[in-house]
Amino acid sequence: MPVDAASVEADSLEVLRACREWTLATIAVLGDVPVGSIAYDDVARFRDVMLKLPKRRSTDKRYKSLSLKEMMALNIPPEERKAGRNVKEDWEVHSHSWQTGSPSP
Repeated sequence: MPVDAASVEADSLEVLRACREWTLATIAVLGDVPVGSIAYDDVARFRDVMLKLPKRRSTDKRYKSLSLKEMMALNIPPEERKAGRNVKEDWEVHSHSWQTGSPSP
């Protein structure tokens, strides 16, 4: 089966976009700190913030133009928030790319 180069490129760009978004969110919550200094308490704080944010925040018209700090100040209804399982899975994927050894929340 031949590989569709355009499809591979689109997938790669989506992965890069997700990694960039996650890294910027981590910096917004924890600050611009060395990756090796991230401790369990930091991970728990990051998780708590992410659980209060809206799901699909980068595509939902209501949230797309807001900064992460602006979203953090909103009182998002529970049914519109990101699921805890997804936050944990995202953390595990991205923290492995940093090779920090930080525990998952």
